[in-house]
Amino acid sequence: MDVNLQPHPNHKPPPIFIHGVINYDEMTKHVREIAEDEQYHTKSLANDVIRLSCTTPETYRKTIKHFKENNTY
Repeated sequence: MDVNLQPHPNHKPPPIFIHGVINYDEMTKHVREIAEDEQYHTKSLANDVIRLSCTTPETYRKTIKHFKENNTY
């Protein structure tokens, strides 16, 4: 029996919604501490909300861990 196993595709991690962002530059400074500019994208939404989309699961995990450890956002 010939079984053709294909590697699982890497799924994009879910977006992180950050509420109450008043100073966008300060928020991106926190993100840059743990991720390079090419590893995430941001979009400003209504009511001081930023959508942070990480391009890799590793960046997503590091970002969530950093925010939880520092009680950021």
